[in-house]
Amino acid sequence: VAVATAGVRHVAAQCDGGHFVGDGWCDISYNNLACDWDGGDCCQDKCTGFYCGQSIFACVDPSSSLAGTCNGTAAVLADIGDGECENYAAYNTLVCAWDGG
Repeated sequence: VAVATAGVRHVAAQCDGGHFVGDGWCDISYNNLACDWDGGDCCQDKCTGFYCGQSIFACVDPSSSLAGTCNGTAAVLADIGDGECENYAAYNTLVCAWDGG
């Protein structure tokens, strides 16, 4: 469970994401409650890290207004359904329609 104190995210010990949590890149391995939904990296309205917008946003954070959505830049979204399985980041997830099949 994450606790916000004075605008700083503190991630619970059971999350082993280290510096990958909150860096702006949506890491599917850390997009869970224990890792505070990858520190907000997977929801466009919560992402603040250096890499924001360079990966897909596969938002499952229930506190986000974009929960249950898959979005990103046109270039990022073009990778969905292009015939190549992008199994990194969060393309191959339910909210992103399993990378378009």
